[in-house]
Amino acid sequence: MVYARRFFGQEIVVTGEDLPTNENVLVVSNHQQMPDITTIMALARDKGRLGDLKFFVKQQLKWVPGLGWGMQVLDCIYIDRD
Repeated sequence: MVYARRFFGQEIVVTGEDLPTNENVLVVSNHQQMPDITTIMALARDKGRLGDLKFFVKQQLKWVPGLGWGMQVLDCIYIDRD
């Protein structure tokens, strides 16, 4: 979590159980700003799971040029309110 402190001037506090290394887990995050994504990615990298990240994203983002295509390549899971 050094990145958040160095680049954004934020102190990151992770609560709850320690995430096991190289195991499947579900992390629920109250993502509100873009730096949250880098923090989640740093946590995944520290636990050896960076290449296995999957994000739940709004169905409408699937059709946004560039961003949506990248999410499709990453196999993001699309959700709809219905």
